Amino acid sequence: MVWVPSQNSDALALERRWRLNHCDDLHNDDALWAFTIRAKQEYELMREQINDPVIGRLCKMGIYDWSGLDAPLHQATRSLRHNTVFNLRILKRVVGLEEKVEEFLLSVLLLKLNSSL
Repeated sequence: MVWVPSQNSDALALERRWRLNHCDDLHNDDALWAFTIRAKQEYELMREQINDPVIGRLCKMGIYDWSGLDAPLHQATRSLRHNTVFNLRILKRVVGLEEKVEEFLLSVLLLKLNSSL
């Protein structure tokens, strides 16, 4: 089962797009660009749930186009975007599991408190 960051319509629609449209008709570079746009939308939806500022910054490095001193070398852009999209898909599941564990631990704690009364 796939965890969805929230039950709002934006998150559900985005997950549906990931599941149904694999961009099979696009060249790999174009598909990666399309996936990066989706990853940016997903990042915006779950940005507040990312508790690690380093992970948040790494995600932004791979999503947005940078210029000036922060601009990556041309050959690094594709692998950076690929890794970012891949890792955001994994991160979504990790954040979901963290929330489920927190809910479980809270319910266990409440059960123990109720049984001690």
